[in-house]
Amino acid sequence: KIYYALYDADVINESAFAIWKARESAVLLTDTDPDAEPTPNKLKALVQANEFLTWLDSATQESGPSDDD
Repeated sequence: KIYYALYDADVINESAFAIWKARESAVLLTDTDPDAEPTPNKLKALVQANEFLTWLDSATQESGPSDDD
């Protein structure tokens, strides 16, 4: 819910979330240490972030390109 609140309040814009998504995807692909200790609630946070980013992508695609240029 925090991601939606930050977006709705215009604290973080769509392009910042897109940059964050790209960076996190790269980290997840390279972060495969089998000896790493599991972080409490990390999976839950990742799922929630992914749900928000998926929603944001679909909302952006539905609205189409901006005419604000």
